[in-house]
Amino acid sequence: MAGQKWILALAIILLVPVTAALAQPVIQEDGPAADNAGDLAANVPAADTEELDEAYVGRITGDSVNVRSGPGQVYYAVTQLDQGQLVIVRAERHGRHNWAQIDPPVGSFSFIAKEFVEIMVEAAQPATQAEADDGEALHTRPMLGRVTGNNVRVRAGAISVPPENADQVQTRLNRGAVVEIIGEQDDYYKIVCPAGTRYWISLDYVQRVGPVTEELATSLAQEAQQTAGETTEQLSQAQMDRQEYHAIVDLLAQEQAKEISDQDFAPIRSRLETLEAQTQYDNIRLDSQQLLRRLARSELVLDIWRRAQDREAQLQETLDRITATTAEARASQAYSTDTAAPVMMVRLTPAATRATIDGKRVYQVRDASENILCYAVAMHDRLDLQPYVGNTVSLAGYYRTGSNTGGLRVLYVTSVVREVEPTIEEPQSEVQEVQMADSTETEH
Repeated sequence: MAGQKWILALAIILLVPVTAALAQPVIQEDGPAADNAGDLAANVPAADTEELDEAYVGRITGDSVNVRSGPGQVYYAVTQLDQGQLVIVRAERHGRHNWAQIDPPVGSFSFIAKEFVEIMVEAAQPATQAEADDGEALHTRPMLGRVTGNNVRVRAGAISVPPENADQVQTRLNRGAVVEIIGEQDDYYKIVCPAGTRYWISLDYVQRVGPVTEELATSLAQEAQQTAGETTEQLSQAQMDRQEYHAIVDLLAQEQAKEISDQDFAPIRSRLETLEAQTQYDNIRLDSQQLLRRLARSELVLDIWRRAQDREAQLQETLDRITATTAEARASQAYSTDTAAPVMMVRLTPAATRATIDGKRVYQVRDASENILCYAVAMHDRLDLQPYVGNTVSLAGYYRTGSNTGGLRVLYVTSVVREVEPTIEEPQSEVQEVQMADSTETEH
C-alpha cells in the first residue's frame, strides 16, 4: 500500500511540469533559437540583467525584428526594426533567450494619462499648427505639456495595443516635468519617450558595431523623435475617424446652444456626411448615421421657425397695406366695401405679431373651434379690446375689405360685450359702446 502511494506521488510530480508546458500559448519567435519555454524570460530575476560599463552601437541583422516593452515574448511589441538599422545597447540579459536593452528606437512613443498633464500656454518651443479647411486646428508638430502630479506612470506605447492595455511602465514623472505631446488616444496623450526609458530586442539580431559616440547618439535620438510623430499618423484610420466624429458632436452642441436666428447647420451636415461616406468602420458609420438623424431634427426645428418668421412678415406686410388703404378711404370718405357685421359670440386672441392698423392693435377673432374668422381692431380710440383677450365676447361692428387687404377681412369693432367673467380687472361697465356722434363718420 505504501509502495502504491509512492508511485502515485511520483506520477503527479512528473505530470505537473508537462501540464504547465502544454498550457503555454504558442508565441511568434523573436530569435532563431527561441522556443515556447523562452517566452517566460520575463520571470528571470533582474539580477540576470548585465548593465554594460560602456554602451555600444548595434546593427540589426534581420527584417521585421520585434522591439518589445520588456525582455521576453510575453511583453507586447511596440515597433519593428529592419536590417541595417542602428540601436544603442545599454544592457544585456542572458539566459535561455538573450536580450538587449536599447534606447527608444525610431518609431517608438509613450503613453501618459491626460488627467495629469496640462498644455503649456507659453512654451520654449511652441507647437506649430496648420488650419484645416473647416477651420479646426490640427497639431502637426509636438506641443509641450507639464505634468501636474507626482509619481505619474509613463507606459510603453504601441500602435497595436490600446493605451488602457499598455501596462508596461517605463518610468514615472513628478510634478513640473515637461513632455512633448505628439498625439492623443482615448484618455491618454502620446508623447516622445522621456529620458531614461528603454526597450528590449532579441540579442540574436543585434551585431556589435562599436562604442557610442556623442554625435551618433544625438543623431539617433533626433531621428527617433522626428519619426515618433510619423508613427502616430499610422494609429489606424479608425482612431482618426473617431476623433473627427467627436469633433462634429462638439460642433453640433455649440450650434444648438446659439440663438435660433444665428444657427446654421449646413457646414456640420457636409462634414458629417463626408465622414459617414468615407469611413471604413461600421461602428463609426452607424454612430454617424445616428448623429445625422439628430442633426435632421435640429434642422427641422430651424426650418419651422424660419417659415413662421416668413409668414409673420407676410402678415405684417398685408396689415400695412390695409392700414394704407384705410387711410386713403378715410381721406376720400369712400367706404363702399364696408359691410355691417352681425352680432356674434367669439373669442379674442392676440395676433401672431404686434401688428397695428391706424395705430391700433390687431386681434384675432376665433370661433368655438379656435378657427380664425377674421381680424379685429377698435373702431374708436375710446374702445380698448385688450381687457377682453382670452374671453368669450359678443362683437358688433363693420367688416372692411379692399383691394390691398390680401383677402383678409378686418372687423372694425363698435361695441363689445363680455359673456363670461374676465380673469383680469373688469372695466367699469360690462358694455362699451361707441356711438358715432358725427353723422359724417357714420359707416354706410
